[in-house]
Amino acid sequence: LTLLMSRILIEANLRSADKIITDSKFSKGRLKHFFPWLNKKLFVTSPGVDEKLLSLQKLKTSTPLKKKYFLIISAFYPHKNVAKFIKLWKTLKSSCQLVIVGKNGLEEKLVIDLIEKDSNISHLKNISLKQLARFYQHASGLISPSDYEGFGFPVYEASAFSLPILAKNKSL
Repeated sequence: LTLLMSRILIEANLRSADKIITDSKFSKGRLKHFFPWLNKKLFVTSPGVDEKLLSLQKLKTSTPLKKKYFLIISAFYPHKNVAKFIKLWKTLKSSCQLVIVGKNGLEEKLVIDLIEKDSNISHLKNISLKQLARFYQHASGLISPSDYEGFGFPVYEASAFSLPILAKNKSL
């Protein structure tokens, strides 16, 4: 009953809207899948970077780690490929550290289990905006192994900090 009522209310709101803005081609595709009649109302607009984060970019900070490191900022769902990337990272035997910022998702336990067994990988569940800026400032690059969100917020943020970005190139 709750699902049916939610669908009715959501659909009524969607029908009354002149335009519907979403932040990715993927989410636009999902909306079109469930509500095919929306196609002419749907528009994709790229998200920006939080002004507070940009203001912290100018602060001079010390590096949070002694070793060079790469960042992954992600939730732990299968399509994000974080667990797969950790397995790949372990085969590379890199002298760099891998810092993963994130939590939640269907593969959270798997990711945490993989991380616990490797001293060259750090996991941070919750960090402040100031800490995030500090990690961006000193990272060697951002890695975004996701199948769908090759250009999510972390990619925009890393770009604002002039970081090299490694992202999958998969068209939808």
